[in-house]
Amino acid sequence: MTSNPRETGAKRLGLGLSNDRNNIRSQHVVPADLPVSRISCKETWSKLSEPQKHSRASWSGSRICCSQVSEESPDILRMLLLMFSSTDILDLKRRCHHAAVTPSEWDSFTAYAACFLANKGNYLAFGDMKFIPGIPANQLDIIVRICPLKVRSTIMFLLVSPSSKLEQRK
Repeated sequence: MTSNPRETGAKRLGLGLSNDRNNIRSQHVVPADLPVSRISCKETWSKLSEPQKHSRASWSGSRICCSQVSEESPDILRMLLLMFSSTDILDLKRRCHHAAVTPSEWDSFTAYAACFLANKGNYLAFGDMKFIPGIPANQLDIIVRICPLKVRSTIMFLLVSPSSKLEQRK
């Protein structure tokens, strides 16, 4: 009997497989204790030569990677970039806490965002395993709804279910 290559890969990564529904779900949740830090590069960027600044094109081109990961990845990327570039992250965090988003839910959300950006999509770059935010959908909805008004409508559009987007394309 040959073994399933995905099962072997999952075991090798220490993820284990189980028939327990909660255990299976937990394999796909990004750990909330993932370290997230702000990196300030404005001063360093201004010191780069023109050829070095051309690497900016590689970041722009990296968005293509998201569309190769999954259908929903480009929209998730746009949502995250809009959310985190529209306001100061500390202000967004403060708004979340006032809206009953717990510190652990905030940490889970930012860990998901960091993992998504590092993998250029919602699948791990190794192991081909999808990951999801470790917070309830209603709390994610609260985080989206407290974004500044100027980006909220765009974000809400991006959250339309993939099946309805497919219907629009037909």
